[in-house]
Amino acid sequence: MVAAVVAVAAPAAGAVPSQTATDGTRTLTVSQAAGLDPAGQALQVDGAGYDETKGVYVAFCVLRPSGVAPEPCGGVGAASAAWVSSHPPGYAGNLATPYGPGGTFSVPVQASPTIGTYDCRQVQCGVVTRNDHTRSSDRSQDVSVPVSFTGAPADLPFATAAPESAASGSSSVRIRPVTHDPTPKLPTTVKSADGKQAKVTSADRIVSLNGSLSEIVYALGLGDHVVGRDVSTTFSEAASVPMVTRAHDVSAESVLSQRPTVVLADRDTGPPDAIQQIRDAGVPVVVFDEPTTIKGIGAREVAVAEALGVRPFGALLRARTTDEITAAKEDVPAKGTKPVVAFLYLRGQAGVYLIGGEGSGADAMIKAAGGVDAGTKMGLDDAFTPITSEALVAAAPDVILLTTTGLESVGGVDGLVKIPGIAQTPAGVDRRVVTEEDGLLFSFGSRTPIALERLVQKLHADAESLP
Repeated sequence: MVAAVVAVAAPAAGAVPSQTATDGTRTLTVSQAAGLDPAGQALQVDGAGYDETKGVYVAFCVLRPSGVAPEPCGGVGAASAAWVSSHPPGYAGNLATPYGPGGTFSVPVQASPTIGTYDCRQVQCGVVTRNDHTRSSDRSQDVSVPVSFTGAPADLPFATAAPESAASGSSSVRIRPVTHDPTPKLPTTVKSADGKQAKVTSADRIVSLNGSLSEIVYALGLGDHVVGRDVSTTFSEAASVPMVTRAHDVSAESVLSQRPTVVLADRDTGPPDAIQQIRDAGVPVVVFDEPTTIKGIGAREVAVAEALGVRPFGALLRARTTDEITAAKEDVPAKGTKPVVAFLYLRGQAGVYLIGGEGSGADAMIKAAGGVDAGTKMGLDDAFTPITSEALVAAAPDVILLTTTGLESVGGVDGLVKIPGIAQTPAGVDRRVVTEEDGLLFSFGSRTPIALERLVQKLHADAESLP
């Protein structure tokens, strides 16, 4: 819940008042909270008392009613949002600002009059903190300070319409089962990718902690047995299934509350203690290697089917997927220059701006769709590398590829071209931007043939215009 206890600091004569909010443990102070420049204004944001073991995003967001997470959040670049963490993931590089003593921080945040389609002169907006993507379901560090712009009413309403990036907006790409409600031949004993043995005696109540694995379960005809999912399971068939975890923030208690008979996970699903806690409760957990290439999909489908006692249908699904991928590739134009495509992983509210390279997963999709991956062409050493304007200009992509929510996080195409270097690329000049649903682009599941078919169409829709 967003902190509600607010104290306004007493300003000196003629000074612009700052404003502080506190939840009793954490305090958040914004250098100016009223009379902001309608064209946008830089604010200084200070915090104290935050848990140094948990990173937070500090951002300017649309505020929601009590108990509803503030979103969407605006801004482009590090000056518009900040990531504060003393223990960021390895890929973060220098993207995060470490805490000072006592869980303190001092960062700049840009307040903008609009965030996506929302006008902050018509609905409440403000500076907020919330735990970062490694603990996105933990709301313990939610604190907000409302701000207002010159000329706007002081009593603006909360935004109540669903944000454009709402997780409830399920994917429109449907799952096509190869069979319906097959009878598993159990028990099965399989070796997990983490080296542990798992004996599955029942597939009656399945919890899937990865969207790609969920796709496969549904494609095998076992969707009615899924009783829990994670945030990456976005397709419409699973919309009514309880969400038990978000990304890498598995709650063993939440998973176990669904009384699962088997839990499916990837190698990077965690934290490890939560996975072990589920196993200690007597529930088999089957961990799978996460493919980063299209070639790995078939083996994954068969592995899931084997664990759930329906191996023959896994072989059938693998054959269908292989045939559909082959058919999608046949639509790639045989002649003409291959477009250079840069995949950008963006989380504007956190100041995360990365370009994909070899091993990102997106590179395999780009290559299969008849494009050239810009990051691979540049010789990037890592799957994801912080974006620099020099690197973008050197890459000279014809097309920029993003996830749907990634583009939304920077304010759409108008916000994207404001990122240093974007406007100087051929893709930026032509505003040639392609998006795909987050759970579909490179999840490498049973819907990948459809994702590939769509990507081929988007990359080559105006191929004749490329040099």
